Amino acid sequence: MEKSNILILVGKSASGKTRIMNELTDGNSFKRWVSYTTRPRRQGEVEGYDYYFVPYDAFKKLLLVDERVYHTNVGGKAETWYYGHSEPSDNGDTYVVIADPDGLRQLIKKYGRNRIFAVYIDVDDGVRKARCVQRKDFDETEWNRRLEDDTKVFADIDKYVKLT
Repeated sequence: MEKSNILILVGKSASGKTRIMNELTDGNSFKRWVSYTTRPRRQGEVEGYDYYFVPYDAFKKLLLVDERVYHTNVGGKAETWYYGHSEPSDNGDTYVVIADPDGLRQLIKKYGRNRIFAVYIDVDDGVRKARCVQRKDFDETEWNRRLEDDTKVFADIDKYVKLT
């Protein structure tokens, strides 16, 4: 059986990862590899298309190939959100998935560099903030937390993705 390949989209908050994933998978030959998350569903998000939204207890029972934790502060309320992926079918398809640098490292370790093609989507901070402001749930405190976190998390992205 032919092994599946994985295209990983990596980018900071509001860099356009989801839009690119949608373009690649909707009606095209790429398959969507949907993440599980414990975070609340945003307006317009669809279960099983954008994410599988599950409570924490159910998330911890899943057999996941990677797991990431985000500490948020939305509306002044501190929350912890979890994300992860179950094993994709190994049927020779090419899957598209969104990951942060930690998720990318975990997936490279699990599947090897020969099955993974990673793309780093680098967008100006001002453009990213404008995109977040357009969302109905924009929160300045959370944006500032994300901006600071993204700076730290993406500091060594060039070790995993060739930047040109």
